[in-house]
Amino acid sequence: MYELVYILPLSYDEKQCGKANKDIIKTITNRNGALVKDDYIGERNLQYPINGHNRGKYYIIEFTIPVDHLESLKKDLNLNEEIVR
Repeated sequence: MYELVYILPLSYDEKQCGKANKDIIKTITNRNGALVKDDYIGERNLQYPINGHNRGKYYIIEFTIPVDHLESLKKDLNLNEEIVR
């Protein structure tokens, strides 16, 4: 099982966060992954500014995925411009 913690911009409203979360889950399931759990952790300060952001909305996803799909998942998540970190 894998765990993904990601940060969305503080400026995102509930609808935008929901869409971004669904897109990330879809990216996982498109690679034969399975969602175990996803949670909103809350708004928090970043340790240091990232692309002009000082705060963000933190989410956590637990999932399973075949090891041979993990590298392509990492690449796609890094290309996702909605994710601050």
